Amino acid sequence: MNVFFKKLQLCSSIALLFLPGCFIPSRYFMRKNIFIVPSQETISTFERKPNHTITIWLHGTRLFSRPLYNRHFKCEPGLTLAKSIDEHYKLNAIAKTLVKADPQRFNLDQFYVFGWSGKLCFLEREYAADKLYASLKQLVDDYEKQHNTKPTLRLFAHSHGGNVALNLAQLVQPEDDLTVDELILMACPVQGKTMHHIAHPMFKQIYVLYSALDFIQILDPQGAYRHKGKHSGFFSQRQFRHQTNLAQMKVKLNRRAIMHSEFSSPPFLKLLPHILDEINRWHQHIVYKQDPNKISKLLCVYTDREPPPIAC
Repeated sequence: MNVFFKKLQLCSSIALLFLPGCFIPSRYFMRKNIFIVPSQETISTFERKPNHTITIWLHGTRLFSRPLYNRHFKCEPGLTLAKSIDEHYKLNAIAKTLVKADPQRFNLDQFYVFGWSGKLCFLEREYAADKLYASLKQLVDDYEKQHNTKPTLRLFAHSHGGNVALNLAQLVQPEDDLTVDELILMACPVQGKTMHHIAHPMFKQIYVLYSALDFIQILDPQGAYRHKGKHSGFFSQRQFRHQTNLAQMKVKLNRRAIMHSEFSSPPFLKLLPHILDEINRWHQHIVYKQDPNKISKLLCVYTDREPPPIAC
C-alpha cells in the first residue's frame, strides 16, 4: 500500500507540470507537524456556544445516482436530522464519527445533513443554495422559539457542497440576520463564479482544507461551462485569496497527501476536531512578513508515531 501511494504521489508531481490550476505559485511554505492520538479526548478551543450550536453537513457531487450507489449514500432533499438516517448509510456514519470524536463540540440531536441533487452543474448548486437558505432560516427561527436563544451555525461542506454554501452569500438579506459562524470547506473546487462569495460578512470564521493529491478538486472544467461571470482558469483551483477570517491549509496525513474521498472518511473525520483546533491556534499566532496570498500553509498530521524533528 505504501508503494502504491509513493507511485501515486510521483504521478501527481508530474501532473503538476501539465494541469492548470493544480500548481499554486508561492515563495515558501509555512510548515507545521502535529502528532495526534485519535483515541484521546478532544478539548475544544474554538467552540463558542457548545450547547446552542447546530452542525450541518453538505455533501458534494454525486456522479452516480443509481440504486447501487444509494446503498451507501442516501439522504432526502433538504435538511434531515442525521440520527434519523438509517445507520447503514454514509451520512449517518459521518455524523456519529464526528460526535464520537468530540462530544463537547458536536451534538447528535443538533446535527443535520443537507441533501441536494449533487449534479455537476452551476444552476443545480444555485438551486440547492436557495433551498438551503430557506431551510436555515426556518431552522434558526424554530430553534429560537423553542430555546429562547439564537443558535450558532456550523457548516461542513465537502467538495461542491462548499460552492452550495458559498452561494448563500447572494441570497442573504440584511433583515434576515442569518450568519454562518463556522464554515469548514474540505476539498472544495475554487471557481470564479463563487470564490468571491467567501468575503461576504455572513461567513464569520472560515476553514479551508485541501490536498495536493486531490485531483478531483481541480478537474471540474469551469472554463468549459456556459455561465455568467468570469472564471479563473479552465480548471478549478485549490486556494482562495487570503482574508483575515480565513485559515486555509494543505493537509498531509502520515507523510502522504490524502485523496478527495478521504476528507469524508472515518479515519480523517476522527482527526478533524484536533486539526481544526490546531489550525485555529496556529492561525492566531501567524505574522505575515510578505504577501499572504503567496504563502501556502502545510499541516503534517501524524498518528502512527512521533513526527521527525525536521519538517515533512
